[in-house]
Amino acid sequence: MKKTAKIAAITAVTAILLSLTALVLAGHGFGPFGDNPAIVKKLEITPEQQKKIEERLLKAYLKIRNAYRNGLAVVTVERNACGGCFNAIPPQLQMEIALTKKILVCEHCGRILIDKASILTEEPAEA
Repeated sequence: MKKTAKIAAITAVTAILLSLTALVLAGHGFGPFGDNPAIVKKLEITPEQQKKIEERLLKAYLKIRNAYRNGLAVVTVERNACGGCFNAIPPQLQMEIALTKKILVCEHCGRILIDKASILTEEPAEA
């Protein structure tokens, strides 16, 4: 895969993950939402979105999401810590997360890490 294709794929995946995370952050916080079927339905990945994501990344996302009780596979970095396990994130990794050039995971819990500023500034992807 060429470099531009990889960047486009990462951008598409990041946009989808940001929109899913924005749904959680918008009105439901980080609390459990497994008992609310409306929220669970909103967080499902549509077939159109699945076509834009590499199969290995989609499988990894679903595996992470199913592994945790609250279903959060994508979390933000807040106060220098992972939003899922609350372990400290090294400054270098925080800088790489802010650049959004790669999909990075927490080295403790394995959740996908994103920068909270990117959620507030970017528009959710239209599917």
